[in-house]
Amino acid sequence: MQKVNFLIFLTCFFCACIIKKTTVSTEAVFTDTSQIAGKLIWYGNPDKPYKDVFVNFNDEDNHGTTPTLTTINDPKYGKVWKVYKPSGAKRAEISRAKGYEQHDGETIYISYNWKIKVKQKKFKTGCAVFQWKTEGGGDVRQNYPFNLTYGNGVLSLNAYGPGTSTDWWKNPGKNIATKKNTIWKKAVPQNQWQNIVFGIKVSSYTGTDTTKLGYIEFWFNGVKQTFNVDNSGIDYRVILSPDKKRAYHRTLDGNITYPKWGAYGGSSIPYDITAYVSDLKIRRK
Repeated sequence: MQKVNFLIFLTCFFCACIIKKTTVSTEAVFTDTSQIAGKLIWYGNPDKPYKDVFVNFNDEDNHGTTPTLTTINDPKYGKVWKVYKPSGAKRAEISRAKGYEQHDGETIYISYNWKIKVKQKKFKTGCAVFQWKTEGGGDVRQNYPFNLTYGNGVLSLNAYGPGTSTDWWKNPGKNIATKKNTIWKKAVPQNQWQNIVFGIKVSSYTGTDTTKLGYIEFWFNGVKQTFNVDNSGIDYRVILSPDKKRAYHRTLDGNITYPKWGAYGGSSIPYDITAYVSDLKIRRK
């Protein structure tokens, strides 16, 4: 009898192992927009002059320093873009995908590889390393609907709610503080490549109807991320989908909204920051 029970135990254990091993995740995993059903509409080709790829390299507010945009040969990804912001400068950013024309209501995917290196050992205050940025003019209510920031070893995704068409320029600091939502964050080491994909439904709608609102989806190193509103501004809160993997939010501000990569922010002025990006792509669903 004991022998029969032991054989039954072994059979059940073996079957459980097989079931566990063959369980397939339904999670969407990808590290490149080419795996998305959609048309490639822009590629940030490092073999071309930057003015053929981007509209601008923003190095204003440099206080006599010289931010630079160059390419280097990386052992993992080959030729990549290198954005350098010296201490004393407020920004060094490549901005706008040349040739990409935005349409209200469309869904796009932005993918790229990224890593950062800060010369100084302590980098607590942080900076923006990606901005979905507003172009001036039109109905400006956000300045940047969302961004990625890096500081104190943590990468954070932040959404900024819309104000009225005039109050952003009356008191932008207050509006940013009271309408900021941090919806994702993760400890990320410096000088290591990470893969980032944004799914963005582009919409200027400002209400609460999720069928009309824009939204943000986010994949980090191939895995679709779950959002959580870590800190919500007193005047705004994003709407999360039931599975918390989509943040409904106004994503089109002003005339157009466009991507920026690099390093930006007043709190980053004392630091030497180098950001590397590669395989930048935009696809339209």
